[in-house]
Amino acid sequence: MATNKENNNDKKSRPLLRALLIFAAFIGAFILYAYAIDVTQINFTEPQDPKRQEVTTRVIRALARPDFFVFNEEKRAMNVMIRIPCEGEVTGSQFALSDGRTVTISPNCADTTQDTIVITGSGFQPNTSGIIRWYPPGDTSATRALTSFRTDGEGNLNEDFTMPDIRPSEEPQRLEIEEKWKSGGFLGTGIIGFSEAVKITVEKIIETVLLALMATTVGTLLAIPVGFLAARNLMENIGLPLAAILSGVIGLLIGFVLGDNITKWLLDLASTLTNNTLTGLGIAVVLLIIIGAVLKFAPAKLSGEERSRLATSIEWLRVMFIIILAFFIIAMLAYMGIVLGKSLEGSLGWAAFLARFISFLSEGITVLSPIVMGLLLGLIGASLGSTYGQEAILRTNVTTGRIITGIVSAIGGAIFVYGIGAALNWLYQFDNPERWTTYPSLVAAVILLVVGLAANPKRQYPIGMVIYTALRSLLNIIRSIEPLIYVIVFAVWVGIGPFAGVLALTIHTIAALGKLYSEQVESISEGPIEAITATGASRVQTVVYAVVPQVVPPFIAFTLYRWDINVRFSTVIGFAGGGGIGFVLVQNINLLKYRQASVMMISIAVVVISLDYLSSKIRKRII
Repeated sequence: MATNKENNNDKKSRPLLRALLIFAAFIGAFILYAYAIDVTQINFTEPQDPKRQEVTTRVIRALARPDFFVFNEEKRAMNVMIRIPCEGEVTGSQFALSDGRTVTISPNCADTTQDTIVITGSGFQPNTSGIIRWYPPGDTSATRALTSFRTDGEGNLNEDFTMPDIRPSEEPQRLEIEEKWKSGGFLGTGIIGFSEAVKITVEKIIETVLLALMATTVGTLLAIPVGFLAARNLMENIGLPLAAILSGVIGLLIGFVLGDNITKWLLDLASTLTNNTLTGLGIAVVLLIIIGAVLKFAPAKLSGEERSRLATSIEWLRVMFIIILAFFIIAMLAYMGIVLGKSLEGSLGWAAFLARFISFLSEGITVLSPIVMGLLLGLIGASLGSTYGQEAILRTNVTTGRIITGIVSAIGGAIFVYGIGAALNWLYQFDNPERWTTYPSLVAAVILLVVGLAANPKRQYPIGMVIYTALRSLLNIIRSIEPLIYVIVFAVWVGIGPFAGVLALTIHTIAALGKLYSEQVESISEGPIEAITATGASRVQTVVYAVVPQVVPPFIAFTLYRWDINVRFSTVIGFAGGGGIGFVLVQNINLLKYRQASVMMISIAVVVISLDYLSSKIRKRII
């Protein structure tokens, strides 16, 4: 019985508890939104201010009249006089011209800025806009526009306004009534051509689209490998012994140093040999003949394991020799391309951009090739180091494996810690850099030597998940910072202009597409992967034949969508000096040129709508 009473009490208390919770949630929401309103300073008083409404109305009307065309305009002006302050009897004054225009100003004087002046007239151009200006006596630089007007269908004028706070004078002060109207032009509309705003808009919108295209292209190329490395399903099963991991670190350093130094040496040699263009071309031809001969060279015909090892060694040497010779030829052509591009630029006229493109590609090879070749050989060195390190551990006994692991771990750990310390020292410029580089690397070497000697050398460590976690974290950090922040940094580095915008959008594109690509890889069907793996295929072959075919269509769709995003982003980063149409748009807004700004805003909308339509059609065909 007691249990039943307790259950009944619980049932009765539940509605009360629920009501209390609902009431508490309501109070919490009330407090939250009350504080939000207070922080965001939302109020209904400011929009009702007559001055703000007047300014807003003027801006909206200017935006609604984009400056598309140049018109053939005629104008004429008529002067009337007004006294400030009033002297004697206050009456109206009438002014007339021989062409039939008459104007009456009432009153003909003003004592305070609150006095309302009424101007009526006739004989003006029908349905014509105009402006009334005040000219102070003896100082035309202080001219001020008082009001605008528009005549009716019969050419009559009726406008009232309030005089501004101006200095009184004994002399009469002049008011100018200027009217403008369009005549002639295309079909009598007065249009004689496109405005300067349209010409600038076309130039800058093309720059904006191409800016977004370059950022999307480079970002996509770099985001593809990042997307595969940041995919959990591809990385979670990758494990390597400690010796293999740190052998990869050693191989990375050796490969990078060799690639960077060999490339610089080849560039210096190519620069020396290409002082004479004919000599450079002759050397390039000879090297091509040598490459052809090396390609036809085959390993000696041996049998068994001896042939296999010799063939593999010769093949590696042949590949490296061909790569070095091929790059040397490219380096010589690059230096000749720089000279050729500069010589052609002055003679190609409007097509000079083609010569500048040749110079750009050539200079890009000479500037970027050391770092690119260093990274490429570094990755090859890391791959070879980890591969041979793993094979060495798997083929040896436990004792020998521990010795190898200890030595390799000490060297690799010291290199890794030293690299981190050097990066921190570059960033923060420590007073005693050795405390952040040399000393920590020595300590790391001792610790890892002990760990390597004590640990099981054949134990597999989840290096794939480490890479996955680090890369996903890095992508999230990069994506969390808006391109507007990046462009501020890059504008300091490379200067204000579209180049800074390309770099800013490229960084953000890599992070955004890398995440989208990795999530798409994670959602693929596992069936093809299992089928390819069952045939004994390597991990690279599995990715090429089982993963890539499934992700190509969505990758293309994501890339097109990102281009659309970059076009819209490029208008915003232009506000911070990223080039494109945004840079000119913010200038016009700051100068209160709203009609010109309207042209640019319309062009942005047209381009975004067109790109969205085009990308949707392409996606429909692909997916």
